[in-house]
Amino acid sequence: MKLKIMTFAIVLLGMIICQTAKSQEIVDSILTVDAADDSIVFETLSYPEQGTVAFRGDLAKYYNLPRAAIDRKLSGQLAASFVIDIDGKLKDVVIIKDLGYGTGKELKKALQFLSKRHQWTKAIVNGKLVNVRHTITFSISSGPF
Repeated sequence: MKLKIMTFAIVLLGMIICQTAKSQEIVDSILTVDAADDSIVFETLSYPEQGTVAFRGDLAKYYNLPRAAIDRKLSGQLAASFVIDIDGKLKDVVIIKDLGYGTGKELKKALQFLSKRHQWTKAIVNGKLVNVRHTITFSISSGPF
């Protein structure tokens, strides 16, 4: 009988500890939302502090079109997503659409470089800071101009 009570007490204590840990994760976790999600009402949406035009201009300036893409006269659109964290930093770049021949790799490198040059405003939803996933398209043309 003592063994059953002790086992029950240990299981109950374990459940309480697990529940406390889960509650702590919920309190301490930071929500990541998609900027294009129409169901989210932003009090403030993250955007480049120097402006979108400056950010896109720098992206075009620091993007290096790979030689293999130039040789093949490659043209088209690339797409990438990235997260703006609660500190206004660009991170977690993911290439969504890649034309090959190193084009996606170069877009990722350019965005990572810009993460050090451009601060973003902080996004707020329901009075709380949130991480925001943004998606960007980028056109390249290596054919005749």
